[in-house]
Amino acid sequence: MLIMKKRNVENISKSELLSDLISSLGKGGFLKTPKVKQIFLAVDRSKYVLPQHEDLAFDDRPLPIGYHVTISAPHMHATALEYLKDHLKPGSKCLDVGSGSGIVCSYFMRMLEFSGMVVGIEHIEELTMRSYESIVADLHSVLEKKTFEVTALINEADPVIDDFKKKSLTPGQLLLVTGDGRKGFPQLGPFNCIHVGAAIGLEHTILLDQLANNGRMMAPVTGEFGHQEIIIFDKDAKGKVSQQKVLDVRYVPLTSKQKQLRGY
Repeated sequence: MLIMKKRNVENISKSELLSDLISSLGKGGFLKTPKVKQIFLAVDRSKYVLPQHEDLAFDDRPLPIGYHVTISAPHMHATALEYLKDHLKPGSKCLDVGSGSGIVCSYFMRMLEFSGMVVGIEHIEELTMRSYESIVADLHSVLEKKTFEVTALINEADPVIDDFKKKSLTPGQLLLVTGDGRKGFPQLGPFNCIHVGAAIGLEHTILLDQLANNGRMMAPVTGEFGHQEIIIFDKDAKGKVSQQKVLDVRYVPLTSKQKQLRGY
């Protein structure tokens, strides 16, 4: 059993804790660009963790969110935003596979400046609904201004999805869907940017098929002997894919709902 050691944060404000975290990520080389730092300052990570772990929300560590998955450590989210930032432009369409807590979708919507579309797909219905509540709580002031819309669906085949194909990307659309992330979400593709939050196998190409030309996908990939690496996949204007390895990691696998609920 994982035991979380809590520090005494009783007399420290969230803003101070977040400022300390951002300073640490900057010194570690994870936060580099002003816009990504600004986005990190805007997101309240405590809204995306379980209540019993709120005291740890601004530590640079992954935290369990139930169902045998975690919210990744902040340095991994910073790494993702830095590598994907040039593809997270206003008006872009983005996909977060294994959206879990919903925090990456929130980062992405802010990076798009609330103009564009972010789709998060997660096969645990309870996580989909909890992530919806977290995003609403974190972004309530923006939602009140009708700057973007957030929708949660418990069925990836919901006919309402057809309506999203016709919607304007201003205001932005954030759609959280319960479904099998291994299949991506072709209904609303292709996507300028795809982020995968769980480890895929080398043989998985279905997600790359949903990446738009001149788009980028970032995913942890499990290779020979179970070794995992974050790999950046770039698709050029003609659809040719190149890739580069970024760093070694250890992620939970992108697998079936049944295997995940059994603990793999």
